[in-house]
Amino acid sequence: QLCAALNINKRSVDRDLDVYRNILSKLVQAKELLKEYVEREKKKREERSETPKSNEAVTKFDGSLNSMRH
Repeated sequence: QLCAALNINKRSVDRDLDVYRNILSKLVQAKELLKEYVEREKKKREERSETPKSNEAVTKFDGSLNSMRH
């Protein structure tokens, strides 16, 4: 009815709506992928920041053992 009232080809409107829906779907997928990527990178950064602390603790522990032996 709206297409007839506006004198617009319904087939063109339907095709445009299909394109719009497909683009929206792809945007939703892209947003989800970006969210997963950001979470994965955040987790990697956290793991990297924890690793030096662990190594530092081991070094301090080894150092304290060496000083006890002497």
